[in-house]
Amino acid sequence: MDFDKILENVGTFGRIQKVHYMIICLAHLFAAQYVLSLTFIGISPGYKCKDRPDAEDPCALDPPCEQFVYGDQFTSIITEWDLVCEKEKYAGYAQSVVFSGFLIGNIVIGTICDMYGRKKTLVIGSALIVAVQIISAFTTSFRQFLVSRFITGFLTANVAAAVLILEMTHKSVRAILSNLSSNFFAFSIAILALTAYFIRDWRHLMIFSNVPMIFALILFWFLPESPRWLASKGRITEAEDVLLDIAHKNGISIPRSMVSMAEEKPTSNKGETTKNLMDAFKAHELRRRLLILMYVWPVTCMTYYGLTYQSSSLGGNKYIDVAASGLIEIPGLLIATYICEKFGRKKTSVACYLLGAVTCFGFILVPGNTGHDGESHVQIALALTGKMGIAAAFCVLYTYTGELMPTVLRSTGIGACSMVARVGGIIAPLLITLGDGVSYGTYGITCLIAGVMVMSLPETKDKPIPETIDDIESSKVTQDVKYTRVDDNETDEDKL
Repeated sequence: MDFDKILENVGTFGRIQKVHYMIICLAHLFAAQYVLSLTFIGISPGYKCKDRPDAEDPCALDPPCEQFVYGDQFTSIITEWDLVCEKEKYAGYAQSVVFSGFLIGNIVIGTICDMYGRKKTLVIGSALIVAVQIISAFTTSFRQFLVSRFITGFLTANVAAAVLILEMTHKSVRAILSNLSSNFFAFSIAILALTAYFIRDWRHLMIFSNVPMIFALILFWFLPESPRWLASKGRITEAEDVLLDIAHKNGISIPRSMVSMAEEKPTSNKGETTKNLMDAFKAHELRRRLLILMYVWPVTCMTYYGLTYQSSSLGGNKYIDVAASGLIEIPGLLIATYICEKFGRKKTSVACYLLGAVTCFGFILVPGNTGHDGESHVQIALALTGKMGIAAAFCVLYTYTGELMPTVLRSTGIGACSMVARVGGIIAPLLITLGDGVSYGTYGITCLIAGVMVMSLPETKDKPIPETIDDIESSKVTQDVKYTRVDDNETDEDKL
């Protein structure tokens, strides 16, 4: 029986699924404290040389200043280890180390998630990141702090929450729920800014910002394992038990035959349940999809962070600026959710990349202000529109990638794509140093190519999620890829 049909039998999106969804989203709601904490703990409150406080530039003294005095607005790793003057670049290393951990963690944790399960990976990974965050607050040297940041980046790459949403929701609400979950991270940025506003000591901030995740971790224990993953591992009885429990908690009484996953048993042989990324590249159609996605993801990441870095400051209070930078993403995410469900993943993605390309090219062509104050209002509008478009593309990309991958490789595939995406994040600040013409031109060209490449991918809206590599390889490619299992109520016109 098709898994979406089974979900309809137990309640498409009933009371207990709503509870599960909100619990899973807690992983996003408190994620910014791990990814973006250096926004507050990695900055300087201003400093002077203790012995020569009237010096205009404390870094240009001869002999060099030996002891610095800092402003009392807040403390940070800068004030803790005197990361100023020739050591100023060290503070930037901390963020680079986080992304280095992210790079490795994406593929490793994605593989672990496919091997040992979504729930175990989410619970154990979350517990470890809470522990490491607390340890970071007690580090006594900058090198120790860097090690803790690397491990934090590694653990933050946990894709289990995103995969659980994809696998435990019906196709009619899958894209909506997956896209809406991104809003929780936007709120997470605002929560971090609010916490940092009230807690100005960096060590205390590291500890107390961790408290909400401790409560979330307790709730994670009450989540069921993904029945789709259990079935892909041949654990059919366990998968059916989970589905029957969902039906019971939704107030639905059904016989076991209505959640029977007997047809999934052929996929439970050892060869199908131990797949890795190399197996994906051996399969023609899956390899084609992965190569396209491994171009699209870095382009999306590069353009998103590039436009973010080059956006004009909201001007003033850093706490308000950071909070606003998160909240401003919400309109784009809501728009993406609507058009993705209305027009499909492929058309929405193509439109977002083309919008990004057009606005970036437009930014170059529209003359800026001739004065010293920067871009024209038209350029600012174009840059913000481009950012909204690429934020929407990023939102859709997680859902689209998950639906293009088979269950046996879904976490691994998303993890691999997310890993190569970090390369784009590294390139973005380097492009900025080459000027607006080069950076915006690069964003525009790469987004245009991404839009064209996505056109060759299949539409996945209202289609069954592939369970195995064979589901993908046995499908026929005409104008679109159609899996051999289709809905009973799909018309001939839908198949054209």
